[in-house]
Amino acid sequence: MKRNVGIRVLMMEYGITQYDLAEQLGVTPSWISRLLRENLSEENESRINSAIESIKRGRNNEKF
Repeated sequence: MKRNVGIRVLMMEYGITQYDLAEQLGVTPSWISRLLRENLSEENESRINSAIESIKRGRNNEKF
């Protein structure tokens, strides 16, 4: 079973790529890829969820 399914589902639901997430967090896309292969620490999970929300809000603002 894939790890971090909740985060992966959110990314797919909002059309967020690992590149988008990496750019928002200031890291490389390969770091995101490696990170999502393992169970996330609470700190990293919180950072990623915050980044997803930030990207989502930014995209919603662009539509208006």
